[in-house]
Amino acid sequence: MHNPPARRPTSRPGTRDQAHLFPCHARPTQRAQLGLHQLPHPHGSPLKSADQSLAATESPYTLRMIREAYLQGAAAAADLMGRPSVAAAWNEPSVLPGYRVAGLCGHLARNIVLVEPLLAAPAGGAHPIPLLDHYTGDDWLDADPQSGEHLAIRERGKKAAADGPESLAERVSGAVSRLNRAIPAQPADRVVDLPGMWSLTLDDFLLTRLVEVVVHCDDVAVSVGVPTPELPTAYYEETIALLSRLAMRRHGPIALVRALSRSERAPGTISAF
Repeated sequence: MHNPPARRPTSRPGTRDQAHLFPCHARPTQRAQLGLHQLPHPHGSPLKSADQSLAATESPYTLRMIREAYLQGAAAAADLMGRPSVAAAWNEPSVLPGYRVAGLCGHLARNIVLVEPLLAAPAGGAHPIPLLDHYTGDDWLDADPQSGEHLAIRERGKKAAADGPESLAERVSGAVSRLNRAIPAQPADRVVDLPGMWSLTLDDFLLTRLVEVVVHCDDVAVSVGVPTPELPTAYYEETIALLSRLAMRRHGPIALVRALSRSERAPGTISAF
């Protein structure tokens, strides 16, 4: 039986200002205007308890690893965006359709610089939603790349990069330096309250950002003709696990089984996005 959608928390004073500061946590109408695709509202059926949170069921070592992986990924992104090859290709088309290198770097940077104000805000005490509800409650994963929402997302990336490659690289590098102090200081059970929306555990939230950082670092590197930054293999495991769950949602489990074990009848794609 289909369960009723999760009830949205009541918004608090200052939501509009907070949404402007951190657009990825705006209300749905604000998200459409601001162009964020990553934090849809969980309208879908609640997931089974086993899927409620990666962080809720993992050991302290794994929690530390997610945080360390995010910080290393963010540092790799900062280094990549500061390379001369990125500046030289700044206004050239990227390998990601609809993005120039500048806009792609701006989109990547937002997954780092916008984490700071979230950590600075006090936790509101709300119960965190399941990790996959973060993705499955909206249709952005399946939306056409030319949809209004995706066009707005690209516009946000352009605006983030408007001051040029040197300025963006400095902003990201500064954010990484501060996050290297702020993130390890957070308690293991830290919950991040997304203004006007809902809450995630910090580690679930950082995992969603890590996926974005890993995917878009590869996009940027291929676009400018340099090797893709590499993280320790263990750090990729959580990223690949989440991508696999999203791919299974999109294509079904048999498609993944065939793609991973039977090349002769593998589907054309099992892309999570």
